[in-house]
Amino acid sequence: MAQNNNIHAGHRKRLRERYLQQGLDGFSDHEVLELLTTFAIPRGNTNPQGHALMQAFGTLAHVLEADVADLEQVEGIGPQSALLIHLIPALARRYMLDKQGKRPALSTGQKAGEYASALLLGAKTEQLYMMCLDAKCRLRHAVKVAEGTLDEVTVYTRSVVELAIKHGAKNVILAHNHPTGSIRPSRQDLDLTQTLLHALAAVKIQLLDHLIVGDAGVFSFVRSGALSQGTGKDVAYAAEDAIDEP
Repeated sequence: MAQNNNIHAGHRKRLRERYLQQGLDGFSDHEVLELLTTFAIPRGNTNPQGHALMQAFGTLAHVLEADVADLEQVEGIGPQSALLIHLIPALARRYMLDKQGKRPALSTGQKAGEYASALLLGAKTEQLYMMCLDAKCRLRHAVKVAEGTLDEVTVYTRSVVELAIKHGAKNVILAHNHPTGSIRPSRQDLDLTQTLLHALAAVKIQLLDHLIVGDAGVFSFVRSGALSQGTGKDVAYAAEDAIDEP
């Protein structure tokens, strides 16, 4: 038994040394999970857990996005392993947002799209965020306006306006995700955007753009021609700058 444990210990050490030397590029998906779970499972071979997780969820992304309770149903995955796996997307989101600074200037479609993608990273239900900006398009606050189900979210116009005023916005950019399906706007998306455009303009706040984030990229209402930039006054936002679209 002791000899068997030494074999496993050597394998765990080799996994970690391989990562330090080469990164994850040469790792298969199950090996990534095998390495990760060594930090939650103190002894033994974690190769079976890596294979079991991939078999249960199909892809590495699905494993990392799984609920803790579902992860714990996989043989060999206990509470600590499940929590560690579940932490990875949340940590990645914080990392991506932190890299952009506390008050990034969201003055181009590319910058706004990158920030919106970070805000909505890993979201499994539809969520609507509002990026409250100053007159020069520097971020004052990013606030979650609403969260819904897999394919819809209910938004109240009054709440959006009140939050924009509360956070001292001069301009705002809306962003929501489509967890499933196309990133093209639905009829409801188009109607809501026009409603919010006029409601915000009534309190002298300009809606610069509405972005939809999904696996296919980022859809910009302004760049697509689905929304004009409100009053037409001069602003620092350039929506045409390189937002990825399908």
